[in-house]
Amino acid sequence: MYKYILKHNSNIAEAFLEKGFRERRADVYFKFKSGKKLVVEVQNSYITPKEINKRTRDYNNKGIYVLWILYGHGSVVDSPKNPEHKKNVKITPAENRLHRLYGGRVYYVNLYTKSGKSMVTRPYALHFSNSDIIAPILFKRDYDSFLVRNVNFSYIPNWGLMFKTLNSYKIARFYDKNQKYILSKKIKEIAKRFNVFTDLKFEKKRHTKKFFKMIYNLFNHE
Repeated sequence: MYKYILKHNSNIAEAFLEKGFRERRADVYFKFKSGKKLVVEVQNSYITPKEINKRTRDYNNKGIYVLWILYGHGSVVDSPKNPEHKKNVKITPAENRLHRLYGGRVYYVNLYTKSGKSMVTRPYALHFSNSDIIAPILFKRDYDSFLVRNVNFSYIPNWGLMFKTLNSYKIARFYDKNQKYILSKKIKEIAKRFNVFTDLKFEKKRHTKKFFKMIYNLFNHE
């Protein structure tokens, strides 16, 4: 992953593996020509939401943005994750926290073997939504807990990175499209197909319950 990000971002001025700070050691560190600094945290083992917040805030206090990526088959997840749409999937509180932190997405990579060598897949994004049949609550087991969500896969088109501040956290992310944006685009396409715009413009109707009820009914016939 280090070499792919480095290869596809020509504006990187410095790059380190296992960059040490006073109380932390980052998996990957980049400094960009713009002056922005980035730490990539590739998480495989179990981690709590509290530790995610603390680690992110510690780096932010040093002026460093953070990109979190999880191993899709590591102990950081509950059910194994893959680039696919799937219903009723178990997720950990850590996955749920990152979903909120990143505005409706979590980034993953998977490992595979090719010619006897371990390889890393391109990162992919997953969006979580409430299950159709299982309550959106935290289920507890003996030593851990989980939630059940529907999962939607989003393709990441390239290795380019953007820097954002969300809820006072400085994060970096890829140029994948948010699932809400994709759904909104689909709604517009269906609305046009069924001549919803005949009388009123979408901008005037999109916030009304009547409009969304009509779109919901159209989706049921898709």
